[in-house]
Amino acid sequence: MAIDLRGEMRHAQRELRETGSVTPRVIVEAADGDKQMLLLSVMPATHEARAAMMLLIGYHVAGGGVEREGIIWRPFQPVLVGSVVEAWVSQPRPNAPRPLPMPSEDPDRREALVGVTMTAPPDPVYDLLMLPFTRDHRDRIRFDRPNPEFGDVEPEAPLLESFWDGVALAPSAGDADVQRIVSLAQFLAGGMFRMVDLDSLGDS
Repeated sequence: MAIDLRGEMRHAQRELRETGSVTPRVIVEAADGDKQMLLLSVMPATHEARAAMMLLIGYHVAGGGVEREGIIWRPFQPVLVGSVVEAWVSQPRPNAPRPLPMPSEDPDRREALVGVTMTAPPDPVYDLLMLPFTRDHRDRIRFDRPNPEFGDVEPEAPLLESFWDGVALAPSAGDADVQRIVSLAQFLAGGMFRMVDLDSLGDS
């Protein structure tokens, strides 16, 4: 059973309306359908730190038997990973040149909920959902009407690619070079996260 990305986005919409923000989450699925969800209590400020954090998540999820932040990571072989976050996105426009500019360089960038899933390399399959929204003067959330241009965006998931890089390192956990990579990632990431076994949450 695949990750219910649309269901996760509905949960995120409700959280955003009720609290004004969304707790970033990473959902991992194994071949047998078992799922684990990680709630990211701290989102690193830079792309490099976020990539390091995702590499660590992939490394620990695939490694199993490791204790970190009070979690015993049970053996788990992922086949699909997804994330739901609040992010700035560039606004697609009809007949606009592609690729789109980076949001940091786009004066018309928008806030959006972004959900994406990615299967394992080497031939990953992506699913992408983006829900742009605005905040009024009272910080109330209003989601845009569906924009077909957003559905035409080529999926990219560099942070999920970092997750799979971590998964690939797990079988060589005892290798000195791998330990150096993991130590550097731990230094860069610096964040904390907690893991929730979705089987214990009931129906979502």
